[in-house]
Amino acid sequence: MPLLPSLRDPAHLMDLSARFNVMNRIIEG
Repeated sequence: MPLLPSLRDPAHLMDLSARFNVMNRIIEG
């Protein structure tokens, strides 16, 4: 997963954040 392009593109960053939130909810139950 390329990190630099994500950090440079706000849209990608938001998508990444949303996915991280979903993962957290799944992990925490």
